[in-house]
Amino acid sequence: MANHVYAVGDRVVFHPQADFDVNTLQAETGQAGLYQVSAGEKTEHYVVRFAAESQSDGRITASGTSGTDVSGSGLVKRQFRNVLLVLALLLMAAEWILYVRQSRSKSWFYRTVRAVCALLVLLAVLGLSVNRHDGAQTTVFLVDISNSNEQNLTAMEDCLNRAIEKMPQGNQYAIVTFGKNSVIDQFLTGENRFTRIMSLPDKTATNFEEAMSRAMIPSGSPGRIVLLTDGRQTKGELANTASALVSRQTELLAVLYDVTQGQDAYVENVELPSYLYQGDAYNMTVTVESNYETDAQIQIWMGSILTAGYDVHLSRGTNQFRFRQEVRGESVESFEVRVAAPGDTCRENDSYHAYSVVDSLPKILLVSGLNEDSSRFEELLRSAGCNYSAVSAINAPSTLDKMLEFKSIILENVYLSDLPEGFLASVETYVKDYGCGLVCCGGRESFALGGYKESVLETVLPVDMQLRGVNEAPAMAMVM
Repeated sequence: MANHVYAVGDRVVFHPQADFDVNTLQAETGQAGLYQVSAGEKTEHYVVRFAAESQSDGRITASGTSGTDVSGSGLVKRQFRNVLLVLALLLMAAEWILYVRQSRSKSWFYRTVRAVCALLVLLAVLGLSVNRHDGAQTTVFLVDISNSNEQNLTAMEDCLNRAIEKMPQGNQYAIVTFGKNSVIDQFLTGENRFTRIMSLPDKTATNFEEAMSRAMIPSGSPGRIVLLTDGRQTKGELANTASALVSRQTELLAVLYDVTQGQDAYVENVELPSYLYQGDAYNMTVTVESNYETDAQIQIWMGSILTAGYDVHLSRGTNQFRFRQEVRGESVESFEVRVAAPGDTCRENDSYHAYSVVDSLPKILLVSGLNEDSSRFEELLRSAGCNYSAVSAINAPSTLDKMLEFKSIILENVYLSDLPEGFLASVETYVKDYGCGLVCCGGRESFALGGYKESVLETVLPVDMQLRGVNEAPAMAMVM
């Protein structure tokens, strides 16, 4: 909130927020009291009190604490004032007509005075008004000390020191430092003394919008915001604060600083699968940004061990490389990817951390028919390196919990009635709700011959147990 004390009938002004639309907030000022307003997780309190007679601006003047509708009485007063102004305008028009008819000398001076008076009365009827502000000026300095502008900190402190020393008597100022977030370094004060910046925000980005939301300019007071920055916005949008500045008639000034940027190559992003299994081979994609052309080495570290190093050539701009990796860890595959480039003047952004969750090999359950020899199928699973178990149809799991111990279930030539009822009752949930696999292998006791028609197995399998278009089958077939 811009202020925490308001008079009855005042409009509550909110500072713009980077993560919340303050235009949706509603604040009551119709009656005196203590109120609160919430914006997301933030809650602030404010006081509404009756305006004293000497402080009234003509809209509402309190005469007591009775339960009358104060805002309604203020509207009646304004309407009554307009009626009187219209009557005054009519009287002036009538007087003008009589004066012109009776006046023998055409005095342009008196006619001009009457015309100006009529014009002023007409503007008052239309509601034109002039805002009267207090003489005190409030200045909020927003100081950018992100990584890109940190080298200008001494120059910005000198600028603040000179501006505060020259501050006129009765004015006040505040200092807000910002980067990715914003921190109040100096609350509003009228003392023209400044030593140095003491606060430390997150320096990894530059967010003008977040900083503007901390500008502490009191409501009804002329204000000025001075932005000390290199102008490199990386987060938020400064344009989103324009409406708030215009509505409060706040002046926005900027002091731009030049930044001498040396050669820099850094890891922008590392992409790899979120979940892996032990023994998996996968691709790691590394994105490197560089402002100069050079040869470099991309290093992959696991803890303090260098696991791989790749010699690459960097061009100006975005460079993307893909490397083949194999799972080495057991629970988490954690990496630190570094780029080592000769001539790099900024080492703080040369590394990037990434990780993947490593799970054990998924279990597969092979369910074979009562008269089926599954030895060849088991040999195939062993040669593929699968983690499997084999049971007969009557020993298939009968509960969902036991089924969920396996990632996939293979039915090898299984007759429907040989499966437990609990298996059939849970197989649809196992497939549809938990996303597990179900594979059916054909034979003389599976699919239509195995009684799958109109059963739960026909529902979950992507096949029909009856031949489609049977009525369109030709009456005669030719074999050549």
